[in-house]
Amino acid sequence: MESATLQLLEAGTDQDLVRILKQFYDKYEEQFTPVGLEPGYYDRLWDLIMDRLSDPKAASTHQTCLSAIRILSCIPGLMCRLKTFRDPDLPHIVKHFDMRLLFLLTAFCADIRPKLRSEYHGLTYLIEILDLSLKTALEDTDLQGTNRYSSYPDDQSELINEVLKVLYNLVLHIDKNNPDEEEDSHCLRLISILRSLLLATSRWTDSLHSNTVNMLLVMPPSMYEELLVNMPEAPGGHGYSTVPMVVTTQPCAGAAAQVEAACFTEVDDATAINQRSCEYDGKDMTAIIKILDFLEARLNAPVQSADKSLMPILTLMVEMVQANRTIRKFVRLRVLPPLRDVTKRPEEGASLRNKLCTLMTSPLRDVKHLSANFLFILCKESVDRLIKYTGYGNAAGLLASRGLMLGGRSPNIEYSSGSEDSDTEEYVRVRDMVNPVTGRYEPPRPSPLEGMTDEQKEHEAMKLVNVLDKLTRNNVIQPCRIGYDGKPHPVESVMELQEGMGVMNPQDCNDNSDSD
Repeated sequence: MESATLQLLEAGTDQDLVRILKQFYDKYEEQFTPVGLEPGYYDRLWDLIMDRLSDPKAASTHQTCLSAIRILSCIPGLMCRLKTFRDPDLPHIVKHFDMRLLFLLTAFCADIRPKLRSEYHGLTYLIEILDLSLKTALEDTDLQGTNRYSSYPDDQSELINEVLKVLYNLVLHIDKNNPDEEEDSHCLRLISILRSLLLATSRWTDSLHSNTVNMLLVMPPSMYEELLVNMPEAPGGHGYSTVPMVVTTQPCAGAAAQVEAACFTEVDDATAINQRSCEYDGKDMTAIIKILDFLEARLNAPVQSADKSLMPILTLMVEMVQANRTIRKFVRLRVLPPLRDVTKRPEEGASLRNKLCTLMTSPLRDVKHLSANFLFILCKESVDRLIKYTGYGNAAGLLASRGLMLGGRSPNIEYSSGSEDSDTEEYVRVRDMVNPVTGRYEPPRPSPLEGMTDEQKEHEAMKLVNVLDKLTRNNVIQPCRIGYDGKPHPVESVMELQEGMGVMNPQDCNDNSDSD
Protein backbone atom coordinates (compact mmCIF):
# COMPACT_ATOMS: atom_id res chain seq x y z
CA MET A 1 0.00 0.00 0.00
CA GLU A 2 1.52 3.29 -1.16
CA SER A 3 1.69 6.51 0.86
CA ALA A 4 -0.68 8.30 -1.54
CA THR A 5 -3.26 5.57 -1.12
CA LEU A 6 -3.01 5.79 2.67
CA GLN A 7 -3.46 9.59 2.51
CA LEU A 8 -6.57 9.12 0.37
CA LEU A 9 -7.96 6.74 3.02
CA GLU A 10 -7.37 9.31 5.74
CA ALA A 11 -8.82 12.28 3.87
CA GLY A 12 -11.25 10.66 1.46
CA THR A 13 -14.92 9.74 1.67
CA ASP A 14 -16.51 6.55 2.95
CA GLN A 15 -16.83 5.38 -0.65
CA ASP A 16 -13.06 5.83 -1.16
CA LEU A 17 -12.36 3.84 2.00
CA VAL A 18 -14.67 0.98 1.01
CA ARG A 19 -13.21 0.81 -2.51
CA ILE A 20 -9.56 0.78 -1.39
CA LEU A 21 -10.09 -1.66 1.49
CA LYS A 22 -11.97 -4.05 -0.80
CA GLN A 23 -9.02 -4.04 -3.18
CA PHE A 24 -6.73 -4.68 -0.21
CA TYR A 25 -8.97 -7.48 1.05
CA ASP A 26 -9.30 -9.17 -2.35
CA LYS A 27 -5.51 -9.27 -2.68
CA TYR A 28 -4.83 -10.85 0.71
CA GLU A 29 -8.05 -12.70 1.64
CA GLU A 30 -6.53 -16.18 1.32
CA GLN A 31 -3.42 -15.24 3.29
CA PHE A 32 -2.99 -16.09 6.98
CA THR A 33 0.47 -14.62 7.33
CA PRO A 34 1.58 -10.97 7.74
CA VAL A 35 0.98 -8.82 4.64
CA GLY A 36 4.37 -7.12 4.91
CA LEU A 37 3.35 -3.49 5.44
CA GLU A 38 5.95 -1.13 6.73
CA PRO A 39 5.55 -0.48 10.50
CA GLY A 40 4.50 3.14 10.03
CA TYR A 41 1.92 2.27 7.37
CA TYR A 42 0.60 -0.62 9.46
CA ASP A 43 -0.04 1.59 12.50
CA ARG A 44 -1.67 4.38 10.45
CA LEU A 45 -3.96 1.98 8.61
CA TRP A 46 -4.90 0.18 11.85
CA ASP A 47 -5.74 3.46 13.64
CA LEU A 48 -7.79 4.62 10.68
CA ILE A 49 -9.87 1.44 10.61
CA MET A 50 -10.43 1.43 14.37
CA ASP A 51 -11.58 5.08 14.23
CA ARG A 52 -14.15 4.19 11.60
CA LEU A 53 -15.36 1.19 13.58
CA SER A 54 -15.93 3.35 16.65
CA ASP A 55 -17.86 5.95 14.62
CA PRO A 56 -21.62 5.13 14.44
CA LYS A 57 -21.97 7.52 11.50
CA ALA A 58 -19.63 5.34 9.45
CA ALA A 59 -21.71 2.18 9.90
CA SER A 60 -21.79 1.57 6.13
CA THR A 61 -18.03 0.93 6.22
CA HIS A 62 -17.91 -1.36 9.25
CA GLN A 63 -18.21 -4.66 7.40
CA THR A 64 -15.39 -3.75 5.03
CA CYS A 65 -13.27 -2.52 7.94
CA LEU A 66 -13.72 -5.80 9.81
CA SER A 67 -12.71 -7.73 6.71
CA ALA A 68 -9.54 -5.66 6.47
CA ILE A 69 -8.82 -6.23 10.18
CA ARG A 70 -8.63 -9.95 9.52
CA ILE A 71 -5.86 -9.27 7.00
CA LEU A 72 -3.98 -6.90 9.31
CA SER A 73 -4.14 -9.12 12.37
CA CYS A 74 -2.09 -12.71 12.12
CA ILE A 75 -0.80 -13.35 15.51
CA PRO A 76 1.29 -10.78 17.66
CA GLY A 77 -1.35 -8.07 17.39
CA LEU A 78 -4.14 -10.44 18.37
CA MET A 79 -2.26 -11.78 21.35
CA CYS A 80 -1.44 -8.26 22.54
CA ARG A 81 -5.09 -7.35 22.46
CA LEU A 82 -6.02 -10.41 24.50
CA LYS A 83 -4.26 -8.71 27.38
CA THR A 84 -6.73 -5.81 27.15
CA PHE A 85 -9.90 -7.93 27.45
CA ARG A 86 -10.29 -6.75 31.05
CA ASP A 87 -10.86 -3.22 29.74
CA PRO A 88 -14.63 -2.58 30.09
CA ASP A 89 -14.43 -0.06 27.25
CA LEU A 90 -13.24 -2.66 24.74
CA PRO A 91 -16.33 -3.39 22.59
CA HIS A 92 -17.77 -6.87 22.64
CA ILE A 93 -17.77 -6.99 18.83
CA VAL A 94 -13.98 -6.58 18.81
CA LYS A 95 -13.50 -9.35 21.37
CA HIS A 96 -15.82 -11.65 19.44
CA PHE A 97 -14.09 -10.91 16.16
CA ASP A 98 -10.68 -11.58 17.70
CA MET A 99 -11.82 -14.98 18.95
CA ARG A 100 -13.40 -15.90 15.62
CA LEU A 101 -10.19 -14.97 13.85
CA LEU A 102 -8.07 -16.95 16.32
CA PHE A 103 -10.32 -19.95 15.81
CA LEU A 104 -9.89 -19.81 12.03
CA LEU A 105 -6.14 -19.41 12.37
CA THR A 106 -5.77 -22.31 14.80
CA ALA A 107 -8.16 -24.50 12.79
CA PHE A 108 -6.55 -24.04 9.37
CA CYS A 109 -2.93 -23.21 10.22
CA ALA A 110 -1.51 -26.09 12.22
CA ASP A 111 1.94 -24.52 12.41
CA ILE A 112 0.52 -21.60 14.41
CA ARG A 113 -0.72 -23.73 17.31
CA PRO A 114 2.67 -24.51 18.91
CA LYS A 115 3.66 -20.83 18.71
CA LEU A 116 0.42 -19.76 20.36
CA ARG A 117 0.90 -22.29 23.17
CA SER A 118 4.55 -21.65 23.96
CA GLU A 119 5.85 -18.46 22.38
CA TYR A 120 2.75 -16.30 22.93
CA HIS A 121 1.40 -18.07 26.09
CA GLY A 122 -2.00 -18.41 24.42
CA LEU A 123 -3.37 -20.92 26.91
CA THR A 124 -2.67 -18.59 29.83
CA TYR A 125 -4.40 -15.60 28.24
CA LEU A 126 -7.41 -17.58 27.03
CA ILE A 127 -7.91 -19.23 30.44
CA GLU A 128 -7.72 -15.80 32.07
CA ILE A 129 -10.50 -14.59 29.75
CA LEU A 130 -12.68 -17.49 30.90
CA ASP A 131 -11.82 -16.75 34.53
CA LEU A 132 -12.83 -13.13 34.04
CA SER A 133 -16.16 -14.14 32.49
CA LEU A 134 -16.85 -16.53 35.36
CA LYS A 135 -16.11 -13.91 38.01
CA THR A 136 -18.30 -11.35 36.28
CA ALA A 137 -21.18 -13.81 36.04
CA LEU A 138 -20.81 -14.85 39.69
CA GLU A 139 -20.82 -11.22 40.83
CA ASP A 140 -23.98 -10.54 38.83
CA THR A 141 -25.61 -13.66 40.24
CA ASP A 142 -24.76 -12.67 43.83
CA LEU A 143 -26.26 -9.24 43.25
CA GLN A 144 -29.48 -10.70 41.86
CA GLY A 145 -29.67 -13.41 44.51
CA THR A 146 -32.06 -15.43 42.38
CA ASN A 147 -29.97 -18.26 41.00
CA ARG A 148 -27.76 -20.88 42.58
CA TYR A 149 -25.56 -21.06 39.50
CA SER A 150 -23.96 -18.47 37.25
CA SER A 151 -26.20 -16.88 34.67
CA TYR A 152 -24.45 -15.55 31.59
CA PRO A 153 -25.68 -12.71 29.39
CA ASP A 154 -25.84 -13.50 25.71
CA ASP A 155 -22.73 -11.57 24.72
CA GLN A 156 -20.63 -13.26 27.42
CA SER A 157 -21.93 -16.70 26.44
CA GLU A 158 -21.14 -16.02 22.81
CA LEU A 159 -17.59 -14.98 23.68
CA ILE A 160 -17.04 -17.98 25.97
CA ASN A 161 -18.11 -20.31 23.18
CA GLU A 162 -15.54 -18.82 20.84
CA VAL A 163 -12.80 -19.01 23.49
CA LEU A 164 -13.58 -22.69 24.09
CA LYS A 165 -13.27 -23.43 20.37
CA VAL A 166 -9.84 -21.81 20.25
CA LEU A 167 -8.74 -23.65 23.40
CA TYR A 168 -9.87 -26.95 21.89
CA ASN A 169 -7.60 -26.40 18.89
CA LEU A 170 -4.66 -25.57 21.16
CA VAL A 171 -5.14 -28.42 23.63
CA LEU A 172 -6.08 -31.05 21.05
CA HIS A 173 -2.56 -32.37 20.55
CA ILE A 174 -1.51 -32.48 24.19
CA ASP A 175 -0.56 -35.99 25.28
CA LYS A 176 -3.51 -36.78 27.55
CA ASN A 177 -1.78 -39.69 29.23
CA ASN A 178 1.50 -37.91 29.84
CA PRO A 179 1.16 -34.11 29.94
CA ASP A 180 4.18 -32.09 30.99
CA GLU A 181 4.16 -29.96 34.14
CA GLU A 182 2.92 -26.79 32.44
CA GLU A 183 0.22 -28.62 30.47
CA ASP A 184 -0.89 -30.38 33.63
CA SER A 185 -1.28 -27.02 35.39
CA HIS A 186 -3.30 -25.58 32.50
CA CYS A 187 -5.56 -28.63 32.37
CA LEU A 188 -6.27 -28.47 36.11
CA ARG A 189 -7.36 -24.83 35.77
CA LEU A 190 -9.46 -25.68 32.74
CA ILE A 191 -11.25 -28.58 34.45
CA SER A 192 -12.34 -26.27 37.27
CA ILE A 193 -13.62 -23.72 34.76
CA LEU A 194 -15.38 -26.39 32.70
CA ARG A 195 -17.21 -27.61 35.80
CA SER A 196 -18.49 -24.07 36.41
CA LEU A 197 -19.61 -23.80 32.79
CA LEU A 198 -21.57 -27.04 33.13
CA LEU A 199 -23.51 -25.46 35.98
CA ALA A 200 -24.16 -22.22 34.09
CA THR A 201 -27.51 -21.14 32.71
CA SER A 202 -28.01 -19.08 29.60
CA ARG A 203 -29.93 -18.88 26.38
CA TRP A 204 -26.75 -20.39 24.97
CA THR A 205 -26.64 -23.26 27.47
CA ASP A 206 -26.76 -25.98 24.82
CA SER A 207 -23.84 -24.45 22.91
CA LEU A 208 -21.87 -23.90 26.12
CA HIS A 209 -22.35 -27.50 27.16
CA SER A 210 -21.51 -28.77 23.68
CA ASN A 211 -18.20 -26.91 23.63
CA THR A 212 -17.54 -27.93 27.24
CA VAL A 213 -18.01 -31.59 26.31
CA ASN A 214 -15.55 -31.17 23.46
CA MET A 215 -13.02 -29.63 25.83
CA LEU A 216 -13.44 -32.43 28.37
CA LEU A 217 -12.64 -34.91 25.62
CA VAL A 218 -9.11 -33.52 25.28
CA MET A 219 -8.44 -33.38 29.02
CA PRO A 220 -6.39 -36.11 30.74
CA PRO A 221 -8.89 -38.76 31.96
CA SER A 222 -7.25 -38.77 35.39
CA MET A 223 -8.56 -35.21 35.88
CA TYR A 224 -12.23 -36.13 35.60
CA GLU A 225 -12.09 -36.52 39.38
CA GLU A 226 -11.84 -32.72 39.53
CA LEU A 227 -15.43 -32.49 38.29
CA LEU A 228 -16.49 -33.87 41.67
CA VAL A 229 -16.23 -31.79 44.82
CA ASN A 230 -16.65 -32.87 48.42
CA MET A 231 -20.04 -32.28 49.95
CA PRO A 232 -20.10 -30.15 53.11
CA GLU A 233 -20.21 -32.07 56.35
CA ALA A 234 -23.48 -32.34 58.22
CA PRO A 235 -23.98 -30.13 61.31
CA GLY A 236 -22.08 -31.46 64.29
CA GLY A 237 -19.35 -33.02 62.17
CA HIS A 238 -21.07 -36.41 61.90
CA GLY A 239 -20.04 -37.24 58.35
CA TYR A 240 -21.76 -36.12 55.18
CA SER A 241 -25.37 -35.18 54.81
CA THR A 242 -26.61 -37.97 52.55
CA VAL A 243 -29.81 -38.41 50.61
CA PRO A 244 -30.85 -42.08 50.60
CA MET A 245 -31.95 -43.55 47.27
CA VAL A 246 -34.99 -45.52 48.41
CA VAL A 247 -37.78 -47.06 46.36
CA THR A 248 -41.23 -47.85 47.74
CA THR A 249 -43.71 -50.19 46.11
CA GLN A 250 -47.41 -50.78 46.61
CA PRO A 251 -48.28 -54.14 48.28
CA CYS A 252 -50.39 -56.61 46.27
CA ALA A 253 -52.58 -59.41 47.60
CA GLY A 254 -51.63 -62.92 46.54
CA ALA A 255 -48.67 -64.32 44.62
CA ALA A 256 -50.33 -63.99 41.21
CA ALA A 257 -51.23 -60.37 41.85
CA GLN A 258 -47.67 -59.68 42.96
CA VAL A 259 -46.28 -61.10 39.72
CA GLU A 260 -48.71 -59.03 37.65
CA ALA A 261 -47.87 -55.92 39.66
CA ALA A 262 -44.16 -56.52 39.20
CA CYS A 263 -44.60 -56.85 35.44
CA PHE A 264 -47.08 -54.14 34.65
CA THR A 265 -46.30 -51.33 37.10
CA GLU A 266 -44.46 -48.50 35.35
CA VAL A 267 -41.50 -47.34 37.43
CA ASP A 268 -39.34 -44.75 35.72
CA ASP A 269 -35.76 -43.82 36.58
CA ALA A 270 -36.89 -40.83 38.62
CA THR A 271 -38.71 -43.20 40.99
CA ALA A 272 -35.93 -45.79 41.08
CA ILE A 273 -33.46 -43.25 42.41
CA ASN A 274 -33.67 -39.63 43.35
CA GLN A 275 -32.71 -38.23 39.94
CA ARG A 276 -32.08 -34.71 41.15
CA SER A 277 -30.03 -35.74 44.17
CA CYS A 278 -26.62 -34.23 43.59
CA GLU A 279 -24.80 -36.32 46.20
CA TYR A 280 -23.14 -39.69 45.89
CA ASP A 281 -20.45 -41.20 48.09
CA GLY A 282 -19.85 -37.85 49.75
CA LYS A 283 -19.30 -36.08 46.41
CA ASP A 284 -21.30 -33.36 44.69
CA MET A 285 -22.26 -34.95 41.35
CA THR A 286 -24.03 -31.92 39.90
CA ALA A 287 -21.58 -31.63 36.99
CA ILE A 288 -22.13 -35.29 36.08
CA ILE A 289 -25.89 -34.80 36.24
CA LYS A 290 -25.56 -31.89 33.81
CA ILE A 291 -23.54 -34.06 31.42
CA LEU A 292 -26.17 -36.81 31.63
CA ASP A 293 -28.89 -34.23 30.97
CA PHE A 294 -26.94 -33.11 27.91
CA LEU A 295 -26.69 -36.74 26.75
CA GLU A 296 -30.45 -37.13 27.11
CA ALA A 297 -31.06 -33.92 25.16
CA ARG A 298 -28.85 -35.24 22.37
CA LEU A 299 -30.71 -38.56 22.39
CA ASN A 300 -33.93 -36.61 21.87
CA ALA A 301 -32.47 -34.69 18.91
CA PRO A 302 -33.65 -35.39 15.33
CA VAL A 303 -32.35 -38.63 13.85
CA GLN A 304 -30.78 -36.80 10.89
CA SER A 305 -28.15 -35.20 13.12
CA ALA A 306 -27.69 -38.15 15.48
CA ASP A 307 -24.21 -39.13 14.29
CA LYS A 308 -22.73 -35.64 14.58
CA SER A 309 -24.46 -34.69 17.82
CA LEU A 310 -24.06 -37.98 19.70
CA MET A 311 -20.45 -38.91 18.91
CA PRO A 312 -18.73 -36.40 21.26
CA ILE A 313 -20.98 -36.95 24.28
CA LEU A 314 -21.00 -40.75 23.91
CA THR A 315 -17.21 -40.76 23.57
CA LEU A 316 -16.92 -38.63 26.71
CA MET A 317 -19.26 -40.90 28.67
CA VAL A 318 -17.19 -43.96 27.72
CA GLU A 319 -13.95 -42.25 28.78
CA MET A 320 -15.40 -40.96 32.05
CA VAL A 321 -16.86 -44.27 33.24
CA GLN A 322 -13.64 -46.04 32.25
CA ALA A 323 -11.43 -43.58 34.08
CA ASN A 324 -13.31 -42.93 37.32
CA ARG A 325 -14.98 -45.50 39.56
CA THR A 326 -17.18 -43.01 41.44
CA ILE A 327 -18.50 -41.54 38.22
CA ARG A 328 -19.16 -45.01 36.81
CA LYS A 329 -21.13 -46.14 39.85
CA PHE A 330 -23.20 -42.97 39.92
CA VAL A 331 -23.89 -43.04 36.18
CA ARG A 332 -24.87 -46.68 36.43
CA LEU A 333 -27.55 -45.82 38.98
CA ARG A 334 -28.88 -43.18 36.61
CA VAL A 335 -28.69 -45.18 33.38
CA LEU A 336 -29.20 -48.76 34.63
CA PRO A 337 -31.30 -48.60 37.80
CA PRO A 338 -32.53 -51.89 39.30
CA LEU A 339 -34.99 -53.59 36.94
CA ARG A 340 -38.66 -53.59 37.86
CA ASP A 341 -40.90 -53.37 34.82
CA VAL A 342 -39.79 -56.04 32.34
CA THR A 343 -42.98 -56.29 30.27
CA LYS A 344 -41.44 -54.18 27.50
CA ARG A 345 -38.38 -54.70 25.41
CA PRO A 346 -35.28 -52.86 26.70
CA GLU A 347 -35.40 -50.50 23.69
CA GLU A 348 -39.04 -49.53 24.31
CA GLY A 349 -39.64 -46.50 26.50
CA ALA A 350 -38.30 -43.04 27.26
CA SER A 351 -35.58 -43.76 29.82
CA LEU A 352 -31.86 -43.39 29.13
CA ARG A 353 -31.50 -47.17 29.11
CA ASN A 354 -34.27 -47.53 26.53
CA LYS A 355 -32.77 -44.91 24.22
CA LEU A 356 -29.24 -46.30 24.49
CA CYS A 357 -30.49 -49.84 23.80
CA THR A 358 -32.13 -48.50 20.64
CA LEU A 359 -28.76 -47.15 19.50
CA MET A 360 -27.17 -50.59 19.92
CA THR A 361 -28.77 -51.63 16.62
CA SER A 362 -28.38 -48.25 14.91
CA PRO A 363 -27.20 -48.17 11.26
CA LEU A 364 -24.71 -45.51 12.37
CA ARG A 365 -21.71 -47.73 13.06
CA ASP A 366 -19.75 -45.47 15.40
CA VAL A 367 -22.80 -44.49 17.42
CA LYS A 368 -23.80 -48.15 17.72
CA HIS A 369 -20.39 -49.21 19.06
CA LEU A 370 -20.07 -46.28 21.46
CA SER A 371 -23.51 -46.79 23.01
CA ALA A 372 -22.89 -50.54 23.35
CA ASN A 373 -19.44 -50.00 24.92
CA PHE A 374 -20.88 -47.43 27.31
CA LEU A 375 -23.54 -49.84 28.59
CA PHE A 376 -21.04 -52.72 28.68
CA ILE A 377 -18.67 -50.77 30.93
CA LEU A 378 -21.55 -49.80 33.21
CA CYS A 379 -22.20 -53.55 33.50
CA LYS A 380 -18.54 -54.08 34.57
CA GLU A 381 -18.05 -55.77 31.19
CA SER A 382 -20.12 -58.72 32.39
CA VAL A 383 -21.91 -60.49 29.52
CA ASP A 384 -24.68 -61.84 31.74
CA ARG A 385 -25.40 -58.43 33.22
CA LEU A 386 -25.37 -56.75 29.81
CA ILE A 387 -27.86 -59.28 28.45
CA LYS A 388 -30.03 -58.77 31.50
CA TYR A 389 -30.33 -55.03 30.86
CA THR A 390 -30.30 -54.94 27.05
CA GLY A 391 -31.39 -58.34 25.78
CA TYR A 392 -29.18 -60.71 23.78
CA GLY A 393 -30.55 -59.41 20.48
CA ASN A 394 -29.36 -55.87 21.14
CA ALA A 395 -26.04 -57.00 22.65
CA ALA A 396 -25.16 -59.53 19.92
CA GLY A 397 -23.17 -57.07 17.80
CA LEU A 398 -20.87 -56.04 20.64
CA LEU A 399 -20.46 -59.61 21.89
CA ALA A 400 -19.55 -60.82 18.41
CA SER A 401 -16.98 -58.07 17.90
CA ARG A 402 -15.34 -58.84 21.26
CA GLY A 403 -15.48 -62.63 20.98
CA LEU A 404 -17.87 -62.95 23.91
CA MET A 405 -20.79 -64.78 22.34
CA LEU A 406 -20.06 -67.73 24.61
CA GLY A 407 -20.24 -65.51 27.69
CA GLY A 408 -17.46 -64.51 30.05
CA ARG A 409 -16.02 -61.12 30.91
CA SER A 410 -13.86 -58.74 28.92
CA PRO A 411 -10.81 -57.91 31.10
CA ASN A 412 -10.11 -54.44 29.71
CA ILE A 413 -10.60 -52.66 33.03
CA GLU A 414 -9.87 -53.78 36.59
CA TYR A 415 -13.17 -53.51 38.42
CA SER A 416 -13.88 -53.77 42.13
CA SER A 417 -14.78 -57.22 43.38
CA GLY A 418 -17.92 -56.08 45.21
CA SER A 419 -21.19 -56.46 43.34
CA GLU A 420 -23.24 -53.39 42.52
CA ASP A 421 -26.15 -55.42 41.21
CA SER A 422 -29.07 -56.20 43.50
CA ASP A 423 -32.16 -57.66 41.86
CA THR A 424 -35.43 -56.17 43.01
CA GLU A 425 -38.17 -58.39 44.40
CA GLU A 426 -40.31 -57.58 41.37
CA TYR A 427 -37.59 -58.77 38.97
CA VAL A 428 -36.77 -61.91 40.98
CA ARG A 429 -40.42 -63.04 40.78
CA VAL A 430 -40.42 -63.06 36.99
CA ARG A 431 -36.74 -63.61 36.25
CA ASP A 432 -37.23 -67.16 34.99
CA MET A 433 -39.89 -65.97 32.56
CA VAL A 434 -37.75 -63.24 30.98
CA ASN A 435 -36.75 -64.09 27.41
CA PRO A 436 -32.98 -63.46 27.30
CA VAL A 437 -33.09 -62.62 23.58
CA THR A 438 -35.76 -59.93 23.78
CA GLY A 439 -34.99 -58.98 27.39
CA ARG A 440 -38.65 -58.90 28.45
CA TYR A 441 -41.12 -60.96 30.44
CA GLU A 442 -43.10 -63.45 28.36
CA PRO A 443 -45.81 -65.55 30.01
CA PRO A 444 -45.77 -69.31 29.41
CA ARG A 445 -47.23 -70.33 26.05
CA PRO A 446 -48.31 -73.69 24.71
CA SER A 447 -45.70 -75.44 22.56
CA PRO A 448 -46.40 -75.02 18.82
CA LEU A 449 -45.32 -78.63 18.38
CA GLU A 450 -47.87 -79.92 20.87
CA GLY A 451 -50.14 -82.54 19.32
CA MET A 452 -47.89 -83.14 16.29
CA THR A 453 -46.68 -86.57 15.31
CA ASP A 454 -42.97 -87.20 14.80
CA GLU A 455 -43.52 -87.24 11.04
CA GLN A 456 -45.22 -83.83 11.16
CA LYS A 457 -42.42 -82.39 13.26
CA GLU A 458 -39.81 -83.70 10.82
CA HIS A 459 -41.79 -82.27 7.90
CA GLU A 460 -41.89 -78.79 9.51
CA ALA A 461 -38.19 -78.99 10.31
CA MET A 462 -37.31 -79.79 6.69
CA LYS A 463 -39.47 -76.90 5.48
CA LEU A 464 -37.46 -74.59 7.74
CA VAL A 465 -34.16 -76.03 6.48
CA ASN A 466 -35.22 -75.51 2.87
CA VAL A 467 -36.21 -71.90 3.51
CA LEU A 468 -32.90 -71.18 5.24
CA ASP A 469 -30.98 -72.89 2.44
CA LYS A 470 -32.75 -70.77 -0.18
CA LEU A 471 -32.02 -67.55 1.73
CA THR A 472 -28.37 -68.59 2.05
CA ARG A 473 -27.94 -69.41 -1.65
CA ASN A 474 -29.47 -66.05 -2.58
CA ASN A 475 -27.01 -64.27 -0.21
CA VAL A 476 -29.85 -62.91 1.92
CA ILE A 477 -28.45 -64.41 5.12
CA GLN A 478 -25.17 -66.04 6.15
CA PRO A 479 -25.56 -68.89 8.68
CA CYS A 480 -22.83 -69.03 11.33
CA ARG A 481 -21.65 -71.10 14.23
CA ILE A 482 -19.86 -69.81 17.32
CA GLY A 483 -16.19 -70.69 17.39
CA TYR A 484 -13.90 -71.27 20.34
CA ASP A 485 -12.83 -67.65 20.00
CA GLY A 486 -16.36 -66.56 20.95
CA LYS A 487 -17.00 -65.04 17.51
CA PRO A 488 -19.43 -66.16 14.78
CA HIS A 489 -17.90 -68.08 11.87
CA PRO A 490 -19.76 -68.65 8.58
CA VAL A 491 -20.74 -72.12 7.41
CA GLU A 492 -21.01 -73.07 3.76
CA SER A 493 -24.42 -74.71 3.97
CA VAL A 494 -27.35 -74.93 6.33
CA MET A 495 -26.80 -78.65 6.71
CA GLU A 496 -23.54 -77.95 8.54
CA LEU A 497 -25.56 -76.44 11.37
CA GLN A 498 -26.84 -79.91 12.21
CA GLU A 499 -23.32 -81.13 12.88
CA GLY A 500 -22.86 -80.51 16.57
CA MET A 501 -25.27 -77.52 16.62
CA GLY A 502 -22.81 -75.81 18.86
CA VAL A 503 -19.24 -74.65 19.10
CA MET A 504 -16.74 -75.15 16.31
CA ASN A 505 -13.43 -76.79 17.11
CA PRO A 506 -10.27 -74.68 17.24
CA GLN A 507 -8.98 -76.03 13.90
CA ASP A 508 -12.16 -74.83 12.16
CA CYS A 509 -11.70 -71.39 13.68
CA ASN A 510 -8.12 -71.21 12.47
CA ASP A 511 -9.04 -72.38 8.99
CA ASN A 512 -11.79 -69.79 8.66
CA SER A 513 -9.62 -66.96 9.93
CA ASP A 514 -6.83 -67.91 7.50
CA SER A 515 -9.21 -67.83 4.55
CA ASP A 516 -10.49 -64.32 5.27
